[in-house]
Formats: sequence, C-alpha cells, structure tokens
Amino acid sequence: MLRIVTAKALLWLLLVGGSSSAVAATGPDIGAPRVDNAVVFIVDVSHSMSDYEVSIARESHAAAITSYEVLQAVDNGALGRSAFAYVEFATRAETLIEWTIIDSATSAQAFAYRIRNQGNDRLGGLTAIGEALHEAVALFRALPFSATRHVVDVTGDGANNSGRGIDGPRGELLDMDVIINGLPMIFNTRHPDLTGYYGQRIIGGPGAFVLTLELISDMPMMMRQKIVMELF
Repeated sequence: MLRIVTAKALLWLLLVGGSSSAVAATGPDIGAPRVDNAVVFIVDVSHSMSDYEVSIARESHAAAITSYEVLQAVDNGALGRSAFAYVEFATRAETLIEWTIIDSATSAQAFAYRIRNQGNDRLGGLTAIGEALHEAVALFRALPFSATRHVVDVTGDGANNSGRGIDGPRGELLDMDVIINGLPMIFNTRHPDLTGYYGQRIIGGPGAFVLTLELISDMPMMMRQKIVMELF
C-alpha cells in the first residue's frame, strides 16, 4: 500500500512491514563489527545541477549528519553506532567516502568535513543513476560491518539518461535486502513528474519512501528529516 502525505514535501511511504535486512553474497565476515544501520548516500552532481545547488546538497548532507536530531537517532539504536558511505554521480559514479562508523559528534564532524572538502569534479555531466546504484551494490558487497538495516539514499534532479539501466543494480540491491529511498529535487528539473519517477523506478524495499524537495532552501531541514526516518 502506498500512502502519500502532502505538505511542502510529498512523502511516499511503502507500508509493507518490517525493516530488518541482511546483505547477501560477499557481505561481512562472521565476527565483523556490528552497527545498527549501514547507509549509502548517493548525490547527483550532473550538469543540470548548478555549482550552488551542488554546494547546497553537500552542505545539507554534512549539516544533517552532525545535527542533534541525526546524532540522537544514531544513539537511539540498539548499538548506538551506524556506518555511512558517500557517493557522487553524473555520467559516472564515484565513492568519495568509504564505509565510516559514526558513533559520536566527533566522528560525525570528521565525516562532514570530508563531504565539505570534496573537489569540483562533476563526473562527466549526465545523470547515470544506474551507475550510482551499481556503485552502491559494490559497497554493500564489501561492507566490513554486520548491520541490522541497510539503506541507499538517492538525491537528484533528473531521470537516468546515461550508462547502465536502473533495473539491474536496483534489483541486486533489493535482492540483498537493501532499502532504497529517494529525495527528488523538483525546483529546477525538466522532468514532468520526478516524484512519480522516483516512486515507480528507483525506491524499493520495506518502508521505502520518497521525500520531494520543492524549494532548495528546505534542503537542510529535509535532509535531517530523511536521515532520521532512515535510522528507525
């Protein structure tokens, strides 16, 4: 069942049961360190995004991960620690921050510092969501931690228009019990229904949702909201 909540942001929530997940294939070894959540941030830096919009997207992720709300959500987990990785994509996708445990304000600030100090490589200019999801598959296969919940978090302003298709890597992630959520940015998109595209083509898994960003000024607040939702 799909519930749609309308405000400044549109929330699509798939109400299909629990949130427990376990990565298959080459996941963590027996005895690997345990975390509550393993989350991959995937961020669009294609040429449809201005330099200002890319900087706001990065800053919103950095500010959210160090916010009281997100740190409280991390601390409220059974283990009080979660693992995060950060990927940017355009024509190609690149992991800019490998798996990192966040369990304190200090570790969150270190992660945020690395997001804020990325270079200006726009990775080719087009929008290869399939390549980004494929990058997430590789990250989860190499996950060095044992996590209760596995999440991919996609932020972008357009549909897939380059590289591999979405269905293959999306299916691989779902087969690994990874939840895929999305934050489509519609304030400057040419797509006629980007929220619907994300809802129908990208997100998936138990409790998956789409939060639609209508105003760029709302991005810091919505990023905090989205990450907190992903950690419960």
